[in-house]
Amino acid sequence: MSAFTGALLGVLCLFCSGESGWAGETQAAPSSKLIVRDVSVFLVSAHGKKLNDTTLFRSTTPGYVQSRRLSADASESDKPAPLGLITFEGPATKDIDVLLEFPSGRFLAHWPTARIQSKRIYWRSQNLLK
Repeated sequence: MSAFTGALLGVLCLFCSGESGWAGETQAAPSSKLIVRDVSVFLVSAHGKKLNDTTLFRSTTPGYVQSRRLSADASESDKPAPLGLITFEGPATKDIDVLLEFPSGRFLAHWPTARIQSKRIYWRSQNLLK
């Protein structure tokens, strides 16, 4: 199996009541398959009722990341912020489509550019190269 072949930063700062298992748990797979890992950080206010509420946290992501959150000032850039990261490991893969769906919540930021519909985000024709 080749080393890390590509990463897709899905900054999926969601507020949701998601039920989830550990997507980071991997299983042995043949070298021709991709291993997909998902790691997310959710933040909650003791006074709020939503995870990762848009009004509670400002975006600390680089300017090229499309976000619905207001950008944090330079003085706030070291404060915790919600984050989701999806990585792919395996052979170099060209022209792969990535579709992420969920039953509750919404996408507040993402990179690279993707098509967003109500309960899904779709990255078309991505290249995962070494």
